[in-house]
Amino acid sequence: MRPLILIIEDHAVLARLYQTVLERTCYRVALAANGETGIEAARREHPDLVILDLLLPGMPGTEVARLLCEDGILPNTPLIITSGLDAE
Repeated sequence: MRPLILIIEDHAVLARLYQTVLERTCYRVALAANGETGIEAARREHPDLVILDLLLPGMPGTEVARLLCEDGILPNTPLIITSGLDAE
C-alpha cells in the first residue's frame, strides 16, 4: 500500500498543488482545511507523514502539533511545518 500523507493547509490552491505533486509520485494524500479537521483526519487515517501549515484559521499549527503529540500521533509520524509568511 502506498504511504499516506496528510496535508493540513487552509489555502486551497496550495493544498491541491501539494496533492497533485505527491499523488504523481505515488503517495496517497488526505487534505484538511483547518486544524480541527486535520486532527480528526490524523486520528482516523494514521498518516505516514503530516504536512502542517503554521498559520491556520481557528487553531494555529502549533496547537495542532501539540494535540497530535498528546494523541500519540507525533512523534511516531514525521511532521513538516510550512508557512506562507512573507518578509513582513
